[in-house]
Amino acid sequence: MASIPKIIHYCWVGGNPKPQSVLYCIESWKRFCPDYEIREWNETNYDFSKNEYMRQAYEAKKWGFAPDYARLDIVYTHGGIYFDTDVELLQSLDALLNQDGFMGFENTGDGEFFVNCGHGFGAVPHNEVIRQARDLYDQVSFLKEDGTPNLLASPYYTTQSLRQIGLKQENQDQQLPGMMVYASDVLCIIMLTGLCVKWFITPHRKPLKYTARMIRLICAVSILVVLFSTAFFTDGIFPASAGDPGVFVAASAIRFIPITLMPFVVLLAYMITYPIEWAVKKWYFNDARKKLAARSDIIKIGITGSYGKTSSKFMLSKMLAEKYNVLYTPSSFNTPMGITKIIRGELKPEHEVFVAEMGARYVGDIKELCNLVKPTVGIITAVGKQHLETFGSLQAIIDTKAELLQALPKDGKAFVNGDSELCVGMLEKCGADYQKLFGIEGKNLFMHAENISVGEWGSSFELVTDSGERVSCTTELLGRHNILNITGAAAAAYSLGVPLQSIAHAVSELKPIEHRLQLIKGAVTVIDDAFNSNPAGACAALEVISAFPGRRIIVTPGMVELGEEEDMLNEQFGQQMASCVDIAILVGKSHVDPIEHGLLSNGFDKSCVVRVATLDEATEKLPLFTENGCVVLFENDLSDNYNE
Repeated sequence: MASIPKIIHYCWVGGNPKPQSVLYCIESWKRFCPDYEIREWNETNYDFSKNEYMRQAYEAKKWGFAPDYARLDIVYTHGGIYFDTDVELLQSLDALLNQDGFMGFENTGDGEFFVNCGHGFGAVPHNEVIRQARDLYDQVSFLKEDGTPNLLASPYYTTQSLRQIGLKQENQDQQLPGMMVYASDVLCIIMLTGLCVKWFITPHRKPLKYTARMIRLICAVSILVVLFSTAFFTDGIFPASAGDPGVFVAASAIRFIPITLMPFVVLLAYMITYPIEWAVKKWYFNDARKKLAARSDIIKIGITGSYGKTSSKFMLSKMLAEKYNVLYTPSSFNTPMGITKIIRGELKPEHEVFVAEMGARYVGDIKELCNLVKPTVGIITAVGKQHLETFGSLQAIIDTKAELLQALPKDGKAFVNGDSELCVGMLEKCGADYQKLFGIEGKNLFMHAENISVGEWGSSFELVTDSGERVSCTTELLGRHNILNITGAAAAAYSLGVPLQSIAHAVSELKPIEHRLQLIKGAVTVIDDAFNSNPAGACAALEVISAFPGRRIIVTPGMVELGEEEDMLNEQFGQQMASCVDIAILVGKSHVDPIEHGLLSNGFDKSCVVRVATLDEATEKLPLFTENGCVVLFENDLSDNYNE
């Protein structure tokens, strides 16, 4: 048996630019069939007057009918696979190649089934079935005798042609001489099955991990589905009508309800397993709290803020390591279970300091973490409009962050961003007598930075204490906001007995944190700020990229979880962006519409705004705009399936 060539054909006539939806479908062909040749057929490489039906449709500018003859003629002549431009691929086509030809039924919705070539068909060159379907168009006209168009769709003609060689107009797989015709759902099943297989074997940016909790939930869902489905086939449900066909059909339909209502089944499984999960988490939480509480010799430090807390945690841990044996929560472990895991699994007798990053999305979250850690030292990095969607207001954010200061003992120590009036105001709720400010521009600062110089190479500055002691520092870290974070970490470390010279040494060894203004040098310099998603951080990133020479490009999906102010803040982001970058690649739709508006309102060239659907598409198009010596900023990185 011959094999269908790895060629995907499509027609695009009329000369109009392709809309985004068409480009998206074509990109899906390239993504799943990278080794296939994709051929566009148009007026420059195909004669649309060679058939009367096709000529009339073309001259009438009925672009949906003009390719009906052409696609059959093209596949007959060259072989391969044809798609209309509204067909999106979900998987490779390789499984369909080892046959003479294939087509598929379409359900018209009124109980009739026709063979539709527009959804996709393929054949080897000079396939006799394709020739017969093509030649049928020599017997019909697009224009009726009264001059009105014949709008009878192509599936009617294709089906009539196939009936001449034995096709039954029934929705079932049918092997005809030289052509396999699939039932309406079979091609979808082939694609979806392949998609599932491909998902499991394809590396992902962040591989799926099945935790013990997820496994318990999957088991609960599976049990519910099986119980629900099998319940309708027991004698206890339909004892008197077990053989009644109507009852059997009804029961068969009912058994698919769990699949149709899967989100609700998962919710029910979650509700059933919730008491178990709550008990498990509570036990782990209390066990970790007892273990840490038993270590009265250890210095316990909590760090929170709307942004800057992860960077500050790593900075402080590096500085304290000059004198102490330090354990700190890794990455962005800042939730009760994340911190619990580190305490239970990694806290050793030799540790002298424990540094915990504390995250929050709701009022009371920091209080819960303080109940776990019982910090004696607290650091507030900054307060801003982040997670407004869950907090509801800026005041709620302030009150939540202040829960760390309220939890400090009277003999504890508090360090607050002195450049922010909001942070300084939080000291009114502080439980510790020892209260110090840090920053760059604020008043009465315990630790501040002077003589700052920032560039593409990093930053240099002097750390100065309130007593006038100072030390020169250099770091690879980019931006003034990182210097602000360093002053906070230095203030805490200095108060805990780390000499200023040792702090400067630690600063010189600081490395950019992955995805937080991480500088990746090369012919094209990349600034990876993918983890950032707040207005202040985005502004700082724009300040950094504006200091670079050469062409400056930003790739961003915008900011989310900013509540009612989200559109306004994204528009402001666009306005700030206009003077800092040369090309803006905007990913997605709803979150970047305000960004584009902000860009254009500040005079940004519309031709330099590039809209793409996904980050993968942005990455594919990026080489079209880069050049040696340019810099690319990746600002925030929503997942591809983030709900628009």
